[in-house]
Amino acid sequence: MKICSKCSIWKEESEFYKNIKGSFRAACKTCSKAHHAKYLASNGKDVRKAFDSNYYKSKKIREERQKIRGLSHNRLKNIEYQRRYRRLYPEVSRFNRAKRRAAQLQRSPKWLTEEHIKQIDRYYSTAKWIQSILQVKIDVDHIMPLQGVNCSGLHVPWNLQLLTHEDNLKKGNK
Repeated sequence: MKICSKCSIWKEESEFYKNIKGSFRAACKTCSKAHHAKYLASNGKDVRKAFDSNYYKSKKIREERQKIRGLSHNRLKNIEYQRRYRRLYPEVSRFNRAKRRAAQLQRSPKWLTEEHIKQIDRYYSTAKWIQSILQVKIDVDHIMPLQGVNCSGLHVPWNLQLLTHEDNLKKGNK
């Protein structure tokens, strides 16, 4: 049972719409429908049509942008934020790249043979080749991360795999 915020009557939860998060709205279905009808009557159909057309135009633009880059809206915003950050703080970017290179060198064991190094180079050249053909960013990923919190892997051929950039980001440190 739940009380409606508009009519102040106790009603079953089935009498309420759900929010996006899964919880129930404050007003019951009856009050929500009445409020919506009143809104449409006061704002007129022309205003509503203009709102709908603008919404669908912007939605089409977003969808086209996503198709071009193959990325979600939040991911696009995150990429823009990262670019701005790198422009504002280039020394931080240089430091992070140097730290990554040092970790990679430190995690490359001295007992690697020439054949192992060629195999590692093949991973990177294959990733570049696939990327040029498919037009999708391909990452050479370390199965066991080089700078893991719980464990650290080595920069060796059997610890490498090819992943799309999105799959690599989804993987995180799992």
